[in-house]
Amino acid sequence: MRELMRDLTVTDGPDEVTAVVTTAAGNNNMSPEYLTRAIRQYLPQYEIPFSAYHRMNVFTSDGTPFR
Repeated sequence: MRELMRDLTVTDGPDEVTAVVTTAAGNNNMSPEYLTRAIRQYLPQYEIPFSAYHRMNVFTSDGTPFR
């Protein structure tokens, strides 16, 4: 999964944890739900009662925002 992520930032607040992930698209893409599933499987001590996903931007292959 790590090779499919270009960038990962995790911040925690009083009632939530936010992960901002930049992933590749196309044939080697990663659904945001894969990260949630991996945490549930490999880090069961971190309970995830609710998850939501929001696409913030789309980038070209060189990292430029796609407009």
